Amino acid sequence: MTKIFTIAIVLLISLQSCKSQVTDHVELLENLKYDQDKEMYQAALTNLYPAEVTINDYPIGRGLAYFGHEIYYIADLGLQKKGRQTATVTIDLKNFKPTESDKPILFLAVYYSGDVSMPSIDDKEDVLVHYVLLEKDITEQDIKKGSITKTFTFEAKEVRTNLDSWKNSRKLTVNDALFNQLYSEYEKLQTDLNASDKGNAIEKMKVAEFETAQLRNAKKEWIVDERKALFSNHWKLLPKDSCKIKIYGDGKIATLVKKDDSIISVSAVSSNPKSKNERTTQFLNLYFHIPNNKSDLELTRFDGYAITKFGK
Repeated sequence: MTKIFTIAIVLLISLQSCKSQVTDHVELLENLKYDQDKEMYQAALTNLYPAEVTINDYPIGRGLAYFGHEIYYIADLGLQKKGRQTATVTIDLKNFKPTESDKPILFLAVYYSGDVSMPSIDDKEDVLVHYVLLEKDITEQDIKKGSITKTFTFEAKEVRTNLDSWKNSRKLTVNDALFNQLYSEYEKLQTDLNASDKGNAIEKMKVAEFETAQLRNAKKEWIVDERKALFSNHWKLLPKDSCKIKIYGDGKIATLVKKDDSIISVSAVSSNPKSKNERTTQFLNLYFHIPNNKSDLELTRFDGYAITKFGK
């Protein structure tokens, strides 16, 4: 039986060589404010079934298969302001099979720290959200529904920066017009990402790139390297009839995912393996919004993750 190991990351990490044009558009990146001593809000997730974590309805982390160890996410990406925050975790139970094990099916922690060391399941001190889901906690109603969603609130006393660009955006409604408009933006960006000249792709992504980088407390050099990784892949978009809209950000940001019966679906954009022996598929999440004073969709955030198949 083929096992699947999933690694979720903020941006794609397989660095490859790329033309010097990657560094030709760094105007916004020059304004990044990096503080090596600044602590941040983080989330840690261990899951045996597909799971997604959101902060204030922004997806900070997604685990699409079994994690053999904890995966860390930057919770700052979803923080809106100082004060009350809402964290939500959803776990897909569609393929749940009872084993009578006492091993946690899911463990979620949200905490404020400069250290990425994982809080233990028994350690609740200084952990803002602490949630453990055991197999015995799963009810027949949960199995019938096919998922569990839990919501938590916590207080954030320190927020690095306030860059939620979609807050002054229109509410979006899932309809054919929005779907066609969104798919068109995906097509254009896919073309630009795969073009030999990456200037158009950088121009379309630079505002979202800067905002995401600032919320991550990233250095300019890190982002330039991540551009090289992004541009080293050949990206493909699912056919239009294989996509559907997913809305986040309290109805103000939209993304395209694969149309299937999954509670947590993969992105509509993925990269081709570089060789026949390559087992890692990379995905790109793109989040668009429409500013109040405009009529066109604009890219507000993006992130990536990888899925590696191994074993039999």
